[in-house]
Amino acid sequence: MFYYLFSHHAAVYSNLSVFRSITFRTVLATVTALLSCLVPGPWLIRKLSAFQVAETIRDDGPQVHQAKAGTPTMEGILIIVGALVPTFLWADIMNPHSLVLMKGTLK
Repeated sequence: MFYYLFSHHAAVYSNLSVFRSITFRTVLATVTALLSCLVPGPWLIRKLSAFQVAETIRDDGPQVHQAKAGTPTMEGILIIVGALVPTFLWADIMNPHSLVLMKGTLK
């Protein structure tokens, strides 16, 4: 999304041509992924704990795994958000490879 926004205006404002650089967009996508996981992470864990979406630990497993009891099990949502949000914002989403990546991640 930002790729098209800044690329379109780069012809008028030469300073915006840095957004065409894959290295610059990779750094911004990394920062965006980090923030999209760290900012809503504690809130999501509290909500999942409130809904009692918790890990069940079998009794016949190792005793060190008993410490995991009660841990929310759906933090994979954060990983998917942390992958898709930066891809949508900073990648060339009209590139077929980007579209396949995002569609495959959602399935």
